[in-house]
Amino acid sequence: MGGSTIDYPGRALVLRRDKRAFVRARHSAPLWFVGDHYLLAHGTVNNLDRMVFFVDTGGGDIGFTAPRSTFTAAGIEIPPGDGFHPVTVREVTLGSAVRHDVSGLTGAFPDWFESGFGFRIGGLPTHQFFKPYALTFDFTRMQILMGPTS
Repeated sequence: MGGSTIDYPGRALVLRRDKRAFVRARHSAPLWFVGDHYLLAHGTVNNLDRMVFFVDTGGGDIGFTAPRSTFTAAGIEIPPGDGFHPVTVREVTLGSAVRHDVSGLTGAFPDWFESGFGFRIGGLPTHQFFKPYALTFDFTRMQILMGPTS
């Protein structure tokens, strides 16, 4: 398997060297890099078409952030003015994982991220999105695996 697991429910970090190790996963998403460390995968917001997401396990108490254009297209009302505004996103997917009523935050997505890499980044699932899962980054097969606790 050749990856590492952040086991949120089990409150553990598991580092694996054995590339033959088996990881149980209910959900998965193909994974790739841009630059030297940005992880990308496909996902959706509400009923929008599939788009590219940054994947970030940080983010504190939020589960999703995105450019204003994504929130607007997804029918999420943003209060006027600049700054951070909490929102609830009805549905966010990452690969085959689906989460409902995800806590979101507008204004937290850096403007330059949206198209600064030569293609559009539609959003960023983060810490709260991943909390129900043991999240494995399989860099041998270039997949994110999301499953039950190890």
